[in-house]
Amino acid sequence: MKIKTKNKLNAGVVLLILGLILASSVSALIIKTEGFEDEVVDTNPVADWYTYTETEPYGYANVTNETYKAGLQSYLINESLVAVSDGYADFQLIPQYPYLRFEFWFLINATDNEHSNVSVRLMNDERTDILCMWNISNTTCNLNNNDGVLLTASIVNKTWYRASVDFNWTDDTFNGTLYDASGTILDYSNWNPMVNISAPNVDELEYINITTTVDKSTWFAVDGFTLNKAGYEDAEYGTSAWWTFLIITIMIVLLVYWLATRDAPIDAKVLIGIAISVIMCLALITASL
Repeated sequence: MKIKTKNKLNAGVVLLILGLILASSVSALIIKTEGFEDEVVDTNPVADWYTYTETEPYGYANVTNETYKAGLQSYLINESLVAVSDGYADFQLIPQYPYLRFEFWFLINATDNEHSNVSVRLMNDERTDILCMWNISNTTCNLNNNDGVLLTASIVNKTWYRASVDFNWTDDTFNGTLYDASGTILDYSNWNPMVNISAPNVDELEYINITTTVDKSTWFAVDGFTLNKAGYEDAEYGTSAWWTFLIITIMIVLLVYWLATRDAPIDAKVLIGIAISVIMCLALITASL
C-alpha cells in the first residue's frame, strides 16, 4: 500500500511539474502587448519594452480616451495643422527579437481632418532599412515592399481594422493580412521578400515607425500592438489571459484527480509543496504576460 501511495505521490508531483513547464512556456508565446490602458491620457505612451519618440510637427500624438477598440484608451495622432515636413512617431523595441508576428488595430477619421496616407513601417537595426510598410489613406489600406503593392483593400471612415504581418527570418520573407473588426479577411499578400533583404543585420524587428505625410492634416488612431515570438495568431490582443485561465484550469483538474485517487491522508508537507508550486506557477505566468 505504501509503495502504491508513493507512486501516486510521484505521479502527482510529475503532473504538477509538467503543468509548471507548460504554464511558463505557453504564457510566454505572446512576448509583448500594448493596449495603452495603463497610460496617462494626453501624455506620450510609455512601457519598459520600447522607447517612444516623435518629431516636432505633431500638435497631438498621445494616449487618448477619445476613441478605442478595446478597453477605454488608444494612441492618437491628431494634427489639424498642415505639417511643413513629414512627421513620425517611433516605438523602438527593447530588446529586439526576430519576432514571428506583429499586429495592430487602426482607425482613420477623414471627417475631422484630411488624413492622407499614414505609413506604418516595420524597420530593422538602427532604423536604416524598412522591412515592409502599411500605407493607409482615406479609403484604402495596402501593404508594400520593393515590388510595390502586395495587398489592397477599401476601408471605411471611422471604422476599426486589424493588420498583421508574419515574418520568416530564414528566407527573409513576410506575409501580411488585413481584417475587418469581425475578423473577416479583407485581403492577404502571401509570402514576399522583405524590402531590404540584401542589407546587413536584417535579422530582427527594432522599430515600429508611424509616418505622416507632408502638407496634410492627420487623424489616425492605433489600439493594441501585439508582438509574437512563437507564431500563434491571436484574434484579439490580450488573449494571454485566456491561456492563463486554460493552463490553471488544466492544472487544477490534474491535481483534483490525483488527490481523489490517493489511498492515504494528505501529508501537510505535501500540501505545502503543492501550494509553493502553484504560487511559483502563477508568478511565472504573471512575469511573462
